[in-house]
Amino acid sequence: MRIRTYFTFILPLVLVLSIALVILISGLLGKPLISLPSLGLVREEKILSSELLLEEIREMGMLYTLEYVHKTVFPYDFLDPGLNYESILRTLRSGTGSVRELLSPAEQEYLSTRNLANRLGIRTAGGAADFVVATVIVRAGIDLSSVRMEIREEGRAKSVTATLPRADIIDLIIEDPHSGNYPYPDIKLNPAAWREIAKYIEERIRQKIISEGILETARESGIQFLRSFFLQSGFSGIEIIEN
Repeated sequence: MRIRTYFTFILPLVLVLSIALVILISGLLGKPLISLPSLGLVREEKILSSELLLEEIREMGMLYTLEYVHKTVFPYDFLDPGLNYESILRTLRSGTGSVRELLSPAEQEYLSTRNLANRLGIRTAGGAADFVVATVIVRAGIDLSSVRMEIREEGRAKSVTATLPRADIIDLIIEDPHSGNYPYPDIKLNPAAWREIAKYIEERIRQKIISEGILETARESGIQFLRSFFLQSGFSGIEIIEN
């Protein structure tokens, strides 16, 4: 018991006196004998801070930076009014070769749209005006879970380089017109027919909005968000690049 008591009181006292001696000698010499960076404590703190910041960004997951809402009228949004169905059929009957060889892209689009409408019982001839209005919701953004980040510190100044994946379409939703809130004249479509129309619209809307620059807009919005985030986190130098 006496030995244990001796070490209990003596060891802390020796440690305190040793620290005081180091501080005294450091003061006499005008420089520290031991520095925190040499022990790796400051470096460990910096690495920990960088990892926590990167983890915080990645935990945000999908960053939605743009939402696009569009109402599409099928089949008329896909039927060029300058084209004629009968004229296209005459070209196919009189020509030799495949549809791709005989028809322009616009004529091919017209033909596939008209054929789908006819097959599903949506009348487009003889003054008929059957149509379906579908609401398309597109969300674009950046997947922050794969962001890479490099932090540099010079004195009190901090700079960061963040590497982002490319912006992409994250969600594309086509609302079912049979939800009970459909304000347009209803036409008889079974679920299978509606799925065909929805798939047809999705394939063409995706191409259309990408060509209109939705991904570039989503990218710029994402960069602005992250730049603001880094500024609020105390960074003065910020570089954001795409992978």
